[in-house]
Amino acid sequence: YAVEDIDSYIQTFGTEDLLPYLISKQSHHVHVASMYYGTVDNVMVNSSGFVPPPEFDLRTRIWYQMAVEHEHTIITPIFLNASKDFYITTIAKPVYDEGVLLGVAAIDIYIETIENYINSKSLGDTGFLLFIDQNQHVFAYPNSWQVTDEFLHVDDLDFNFEFYAPD
Repeated sequence: YAVEDIDSYIQTFGTEDLLPYLISKQSHHVHVASMYYGTVDNVMVNSSGFVPPPEFDLRTRIWYQMAVEHEHTIITPIFLNASKDFYITTIAKPVYDEGVLLGVAAIDIYIETIENYINSKSLGDTGFLLFIDQNQHVFAYPNSWQVTDEFLHVDDLDFNFEFYAPD
């Protein structure tokens, strides 16, 4: 993951020139909405140019909390981004210095990227592809693409299949 590269950059060079690094790195990934770093002091460096309003506490965002709680790289369920203009999933990783949390590095992936991937797959006459997040919300299934505020739960599908969730 590119989030590992961001962590390595911060560990090696600090955050003084982090923004140009993030902008350059993002330019190589068209499926990425933004790459950013949020500190424990609620300071954000964001490749997209997003500047949080003063009342915005990035430490309350799902990506930040999940990364800190799990203490390793995580992938969030799908959610509406902070500027409320598109749905994303976020890959995030806590950044430590000698065991002390400095902040969280994160990358937002456009859900449309996943939709395009799903639509490009040919699975024959009997196969189908489901996209299900860790909350068992279904976002794509045969002949349907759904990203709304009301997510379909896997139990609501009328498919006869055994559900397998990797650890």
